[in-house]
Amino acid sequence: MGRVCEFDLGGRVVDLVNDERYSLDFGWRPAVTTRRQNWLGGRSLYNDVAEQLPVRITGGSAEEVHSALQALGEVLEQADRYWQTEIGTPVVWRFRSRDSVEITPFSVMILRSADAGGLGLNGEWLKRLEANKDLLAINVTLNFWRRGLWVGPDDTLEDDEGVSHPNVDGLITFPNFVYGQAPYLSPVRTVLTMQNAGANSNAAGYFFLTNEAASDSESLINLRLASDSTPLFDDGGTGTQTADSTAIGGQIIRFIPNVASITAQDVESVSDDSTVALWHWFIKLKNNSATETWVIDGQLGVDQRRNTPLKQFSVAPATNPTIYYLGLSNNNLSSGLRLTLTPSTQTGLAADALDIESVITAAAVDCMNIVRLSAFNDVANAVITIDPQSLEGLTPITALDTNAPGFARQGDIFLQTCGHTARALFYATSGDSSFTLGNGVSSSLGVTVTRRKGYTVAR
Repeated sequence: MGRVCEFDLGGRVVDLVNDERYSLDFGWRPAVTTRRQNWLGGRSLYNDVAEQLPVRITGGSAEEVHSALQALGEVLEQADRYWQTEIGTPVVWRFRSRDSVEITPFSVMILRSADAGGLGLNGEWLKRLEANKDLLAINVTLNFWRRGLWVGPDDTLEDDEGVSHPNVDGLITFPNFVYGQAPYLSPVRTVLTMQNAGANSNAAGYFFLTNEAASDSESLINLRLASDSTPLFDDGGTGTQTADSTAIGGQIIRFIPNVASITAQDVESVSDDSTVALWHWFIKLKNNSATETWVIDGQLGVDQRRNTPLKQFSVAPATNPTIYYLGLSNNNLSSGLRLTLTPSTQTGLAADALDIESVITAAAVDCMNIVRLSAFNDVANAVITIDPQSLEGLTPITALDTNAPGFARQGDIFLQTCGHTARALFYATSGDSSFTLGNGVSSSLGVTVTRRKGYTVAR
């Protein structure tokens, strides 16, 4: 396809291949990144790279050489300026090797000049101009830091089921990415579009995005509902399946405080033959009582000899539906969920019941992205954007349109996947008495994901 090596300064391009004043060594290749050894979030799992790019500049006059050298200096000046202030436009480097079969060049963001001997803001390139003002040829080396992962063109998937997910909490499986499976975890930009989700106060939820599982028999996200044909917490018969129009599937499991301690056990949340060892657990529940407190104490694992204890927590009186993170389990040691539910008083009244709508298990793997979105004031027709900014900026961002002022987020928003396709779920509550954002009406969620396929080597 032909070699490409150019720097885009936001509309102005410095082209080291088609500009005859520049020449590159025939066999030169960019450096190769390595995998990070820590799991701190907010950025790619691949290290930034110190690059050394040797360039020979020639011209018919000293002025031509000076002009070409100055253009290279401006590349790193702009990168340094953006690194220090995040004002203006970052510099994007596009590269394709001479023998590459790729149609689109690879792209990566330049971060800053690498050292005092490079052509950076310290003015070294100006000294080069003065010292070599009469030369018709000069060899220089651009020393700079760049992001480690090269990325390809945008590959966009839209929820192929449109807006057909009632009560927002739909588990969405997308069609395959056009450019196929990514060889490495690659940055994903996500747009959530909610329609008719209601005017809520302090709504909150967890957004999950991950690869589709390798086989149909195993999913990386499991949603267990009270409305399932085999209901949630059916083991032991201590809870009652009860209608609730605001719940996903229109059902909850209700526990009435008629004994001192109630055992709720569910063995089907994670398959015993799952190949994933570690799982995150979440539960959505509500305390109906105006005066009674429920204490939740449990374990992950229904076998008493092999279990992972959970932190005990209390659910205060008149608690709106709330999502709790239960903990992390090792599936090789424990599976299923056992809760001990202790009411402050055994009133025996339905008005004092604890309602559980659902349990989610999410595989603790590096392609599992979990972000908590909260403090919505109005999500009736909100559009939320979660953008890793792989080429557009130094910092991942979340943005909310003006239809939904008031917004907060927790967790790593540098979303990354590598599979042929993706799965998404927005697991939410309305912030009032409703288990879902839709408050029992016909609400919907549309999700659009755009991935840039990542590579450690630019071919």
